Amino acid sequence: MPPRIRTESRRIARAHSDHSLAQGRWSEKRVELKFLLGEIRLCATQFSMFTLDAHFTDLLGNPEQAAMAIEQIPPTADGFLVRSLPVREAPPHLCLLPDSIQYVPTQYQRFYIAMQSSFEEYLRKFSSKSRNTLRRKVRKFAESSGGRADWREYRTAEDMQQFYRVALQVSALTYQERLLKAGLPKGEDFQRERFSN
Repeated sequence: MPPRIRTESRRIARAHSDHSLAQGRWSEKRVELKFLLGEIRLCATQFSMFTLDAHFTDLLGNPEQAAMAIEQIPPTADGFLVRSLPVREAPPHLCLLPDSIQYVPTQYQRFYIAMQSSFEEYLRKFSSKSRNTLRRKVRKFAESSGGRADWREYRTAEDMQQFYRVALQVSALTYQERLLKAGLPKGEDFQRERFSN
């Protein structure tokens, strides 16, 4: 599968009088816009953004789901936000439109695999040399984990809370946390936003 560029697009605008909702799973959320110098946070401001709650794979064949006209934004919102939108061409980071500002803070290629098949079926797609390399890596991982690889899957909000507790321990060991205080967020607002759904 070819790599796809994914972007995060924020459009800040004032709503017009007609604010019927676009198709899709949209909800209004407080979104923080951070101003950084490298990884050092200088300041931040918050907007009330109408946000599309959809995984990027849901938008691959139908990117129109992520479309929302300025007129459709409720008057209580400052704009709309679409995270991880697949695009064919990289848009500009900042675009001044007649009725809004489009801001795309990050753009990057993301690779992914379909997880419907078994690991053995997945391996069959590779050459025998690549298969042996992958098996060796899995074996080394198991050895470094006390002889057995402990694979876990986190799907529900409760699962993610357990994952978050473990991830905080890992984050505390990173240079981002130790030197820059920019590891995984610890605040209650972050947890409430991430685990409330």
